[in-house]
Formats: sequence, C-alpha cells, structure tokens
Amino acid sequence: MAVTNLKRQTIREHLILCASLGICRNVKTPDEWVKLMGYTIHSQNHANLATLNVAAAGRALNKEMGYDYIFEHFPLWSLNDKYRSID
Repeated sequence: MAVTNLKRQTIREHLILCASLGICRNVKTPDEWVKLMGYTIHSQNHANLATLNVAAAGRALNKEMGYDYIFEHFPLWSLNDKYRSID
C-alpha cells in the first residue's frame, strides 16, 4: 500500500484507500501522510513537491466529490494556514 511516486493520480488513489479504510485520520500534514504511506523524502525540495502534489490531489478530489472530502477523512489538515478545500 506504499506510495511509490508523487503523481497526483497515485496520490488520489491512496487518499481514497486511506479514507475507505479509515486510516491516517490523525495525520497532521500532507508531508506527514506521504512519509507514513512509505514514500521516502530525499530533500526539502522533494518534501515541498510531495506536499504540493498531495494538496493538489486533495483539492481535485474535493472538487470531484462535491464537498470537503479531505476534511472529512483527514480533519487535521485543515489546521494548516494554507489549507484550501477547493480551488
């Protein structure tokens, strides 16, 4: 179940899987989620890319679902000042 790449489609699939299994609800940030999902972060730039891609995949998923799906399943992410539910 590990995230093997930072493609938004891969991230989307893993977000849905986590939500359906009810796991990762206590994860505070997208960066923490990526690490918990087994993806290795090699540098700060890599961590920034991971965070941006998870956030973009989450916003796209919210838009697709028609509500704040990410908040429902990963509520602590909304505590981040930069959290946006939908673009």
